[in-house]
Amino acid sequence: MEVIWLLGKLTPDFKTIADFRKDNLKPLRAVGRQFTLLCCKLELFGGELLAIDGSKFKAVNARDQNFNASKLQELIARADARLAEYLQAMDAADAAEPGGAAPSKSELEQKIAALQEKRDWHAELLARGHF
Repeated sequence: MEVIWLLGKLTPDFKTIADFRKDNLKPLRAVGRQFTLLCCKLELFGGELLAIDGSKFKAVNARDQNFNASKLQELIARADARLAEYLQAMDAADAAEPGGAAPSKSELEQKIAALQEKRDWHAELLARGHF
């Protein structure tokens, strides 16, 4: 928290911190070990007291932007099913007489285009492994 204050609330994102820890694991362990030894040498703690940091940070993870492989496959399957329903509705609209309560052909085409675009986006995310 002190470093965040010194930097004027300039904070790295979680990936930057995680990558730094991953790339510098051995030096961080050595620093932690030396810090613990220094604290013991200065008699700052004797091992009989345990303290836990109670800091809480609010995370933001929108439900619509949170994906994993199974969720993407489910979304793609659901989009395929909806596309099939819309295509059947278009066939029914073509066969039915005009003036019914069914959605118009242009409305269905717009829904199909929007659904196909979202399905393609989900398939691309799944293919790239970005979830």
